[in-house]
Amino acid sequence: MAAQGVDDFLDDELVNQYIVFPPEVIAAIDQVFPSQDPLDRADFNPVDYINNLFPTEQSLSNIEEVISDFQGKIHHLDSEIKSCIRSQSGVSADGAAALEEAQIAICQLFARIKDIRAKAEKSEHTVREITRDIKQLDIAKRNLTSAITTLNHLHFLVFGVDQLEVLCQKRQYSEIASLLQGVSRVMEHFTPYLDIPQVKQLADQLDQIEKRLGDQISNDFKEAFSGSGPKQPSTLTQLSEACSVLNVIEPRFKREIIRWFVGLQLVEYSHLFQESEENAWLDRVDRRYAWVKRHLLSFEERMGRIFSQDWEMSERIAVEFCILTRNELTKIMAKRVNEIDVKLLLFTLQKTTQFEELLSRRFTGASMEELLSSEKSAKKIESTNPFEEPVGSPFQDDIARICTILTTAEYCLETTQQLEGKLKEKVQPALADKVDLGSEQDLFGSVISQCIQLLVADLECACEPALVTMAKTAWQTWESVGDQSQYVTLMTSQFKHYIPFIRDCLVSSRKYFTQFCMRFVNAFMTRFVQQLYKCKPVGVVGAEQLLLDTHMLKTALLDLPSVGSQVTRKPPASYSKMVVKGMTRAEMILKVVMDASDTNAKYVAHYMRLLPESDPSEFQKILDMKGVRRSEQQLLVDLYRAQQSSQGDREDSSTFSAVSASNTQGLPLSPDHESSRIKKLEKLIKRRL
Repeated sequence: MAAQGVDDFLDDELVNQYIVFPPEVIAAIDQVFPSQDPLDRADFNPVDYINNLFPTEQSLSNIEEVISDFQGKIHHLDSEIKSCIRSQSGVSADGAAALEEAQIAICQLFARIKDIRAKAEKSEHTVREITRDIKQLDIAKRNLTSAITTLNHLHFLVFGVDQLEVLCQKRQYSEIASLLQGVSRVMEHFTPYLDIPQVKQLADQLDQIEKRLGDQISNDFKEAFSGSGPKQPSTLTQLSEACSVLNVIEPRFKREIIRWFVGLQLVEYSHLFQESEENAWLDRVDRRYAWVKRHLLSFEERMGRIFSQDWEMSERIAVEFCILTRNELTKIMAKRVNEIDVKLLLFTLQKTTQFEELLSRRFTGASMEELLSSEKSAKKIESTNPFEEPVGSPFQDDIARICTILTTAEYCLETTQQLEGKLKEKVQPALADKVDLGSEQDLFGSVISQCIQLLVADLECACEPALVTMAKTAWQTWESVGDQSQYVTLMTSQFKHYIPFIRDCLVSSRKYFTQFCMRFVNAFMTRFVQQLYKCKPVGVVGAEQLLLDTHMLKTALLDLPSVGSQVTRKPPASYSKMVVKGMTRAEMILKVVMDASDTNAKYVAHYMRLLPESDPSEFQKILDMKGVRRSEQQLLVDLYRAQQSSQGDREDSSTFSAVSASNTQGLPLSPDHESSRIKKLEKLIKRRL
């Protein structure tokens, strides 16, 4: 009966209701059940279908057969649909049963997992109980091992300190060196325990032993070299073993003995070549170098085996000899400067150069690093061998050479002029006019000029990165005026780096140093203005910052000749005038950029007042800095040219008036209060200075 009810319901639904499926459902059905039957098409048209079946009246004769055939198909489809629905009516009950079975299985699985977890925790607890005793044993073993090691170290330390006391009294330096090295390493392990009184006592006792050893070895050296030096081979052996002790104890003892011993080796030299002796003058400088060569050979033959090779004692003696000789020659040359002539200088330079070449081949300069590191003003050694090149930075091993060439050319120029005058005095009056060394003087003058230009180019190159940074800065987005910009700081630091060294190198040629300053400033200001034009576009605040930077640079350039000098000298008036003129022009350019006149005519008039020597090309560059569009620039340039023409010829003033009247609008600028902004900025600059 239930099945019959379902069938009746389906019959009513299928007969009385037409089901319409969405297009995506229809497409899915076509993919799963493809069919060529027109009845299965979604756009089925019954009229067209009937017309296809009965195209003519004669074809209606078999209509009964067609109807019967379709009824059979409908009955077959109804049977299939009912069968499918009946088969699905029991699915819900089967699904519920399956769900219940799954829930039961999950409960059973959860119970098993819980049981496994409980067993695992129990096993873990059991393992922990088993291993707890093992861990305690491991910790006890480590502590016991550490205690035994510490006790062994302590025993060795106590024994070593006592043994060192005995060996020090016997002066057995060979045994002391090896034992002291081991005791010092063991003492490092007890550094964390220095708060323990016994350990602190041992550490203090070891320090006292090292101090006593240092003093004792120092006395041994002084006693051994109190006369002409140690004569017994055993004494040399004992001193050599003492040097191995000095390598282990505090380094200051080694430095003190080296300093004393090197000074002792040069005592004879100081007496033989003191200022009052005949050998002290430059004409016998080769005797100084001959003495040190003989002394080094004698030292290495007699006492070379006392010191190990890494002490570099021969090199240290040579270095100290060079320092002492330089100081002595400097003093004596300053006192007897009137006795120095070219021949004497050439002789001295030749002998000194030969000696320096000998030193560079013989020694490596390893001891110089220790010497320089002990001096506060020491600089990094650029050369691999300090005997080959002077110590200093590369820009200094270049500028010093250029300045030397310059001063030499100056000396040659003055000597040539004097020689020309002397020759004219000595020759017959009729031949005096034929004595002319002008070409030689021009040659030396050209060398001087080229040297100055090289110095200028070097400093210009050092300032170039800062100028490039200025041109690449986004001045249009500048928001507030602060201290001087970073690029100004970079340039002034280059001034402080270069100028004092060049001034010291040209201390005897003050006029050429002044020429260098004037040439550099002239070239720098030209380059600065060129880079200023590349700063585009520039906002009002950015222009104010640039104006502040320009003023700070002008101040730095005015102080350039005396930068880094303890004695402030006022530069020549011509130099100051040139700096003020060049940098004031740069300031006027920035003030024009800041100008915000409300009409083109006012702006052009203000421009011509601030930059009267300008031209249309420069005017266009400044418009680019202001950010004026190209389409608007031509009006301003025409107005500027007209006003220039008006100033040149007052009769053409009507032309200027006509052009200015037609261009009363143009620049999108602010009101005339801009002049007050410039005055405020100038006050800010003065206040910061």
